[in-house]
Amino acid sequence: MPESFPLKEDQASSRRWLITAFLMYATMIGSVVAYTAVHPDGVPGETQMTGARQTTVSKPDRYAGVIANWSRYRRDARAEAR
Repeated sequence: MPESFPLKEDQASSRRWLITAFLMYATMIGSVVAYTAVHPDGVPGETQMTGARQTTVSKPDRYAGVIANWSRYRRDARAEAR
């Protein structure tokens, strides 16, 4: 009676692929956990929605600057046209 039955070539190959895939997945998860442990400030505490609300609040300030620049450009263009 043989001590161990040899695996078929296909079974051994697929098992190696599964082990490799699991090790790659575990490495990715481990690196993300290690990164968050080493750099805790890199993880945002706010949700993306909160950041979006802050961006929309500051838009009028940006547009005011753009409108001021455009008005100045038009004033200069009118002066040159005369």
